[in-house]
Amino acid sequence: MLGKELDDDVVLKLANSLEGHPDNIAPAYLGGLVASFLDNDNVYSYKYDVSDKILFNALIPDFPMETKVARGALPKVLDYSSVVYSMSRAINIPKLLEVADFKGLYVAFKDKLHQPYRFPLIDECDKFMNFSIENKLPFVISGSGSTLLMLSDNNIIERLQKIEFKNNWKFYQLAVDNDGAQWEELND
Repeated sequence: MLGKELDDDVVLKLANSLEGHPDNIAPAYLGGLVASFLDNDNVYSYKYDVSDKILFNALIPDFPMETKVARGALPKVLDYSSVVYSMSRAINIPKLLEVADFKGLYVAFKDKLHQPYRFPLIDECDKFMNFSIENKLPFVISGSGSTLLMLSDNNIIERLQKIEFKNNWKFYQLAVDNDGAQWEELND
């Protein structure tokens, strides 16, 4: 932007200093699936490509979920077996997304660290959970909620719209963007 090419690490560090969450800014910047962590002020982000066979279905209600409320629902202490259960699944998710393994994703998305505590906070979440189970579709909370995410390899929006809801849900089918932010030089 200043006539200089910036290194990705510099951009991510700067963006994180402004936004505060590398798990938000790094995927938007790099595209694909990005895992990030911080060490002091340094952002470490690693990108994994996601199969274009996967459709990401965002299920968005007409009510918000405050991050403070979602965090407050989490237990203060986790048992070791729950951590091992969830981590053994989470470590395989990048590869499962790369190869579009829906059976593996369906199992790997089952979590014992946050979803069992946050799903009950999202009204009508059980209807989506039942749809996920009936169709063996991977299903997770997007961030801390209230948006939900269901993966599919075909259009499921019409079928979701047939479910009776008391809340106003919007459904968006999104394709993966493995490219991320693109810079374009404009000449006046």
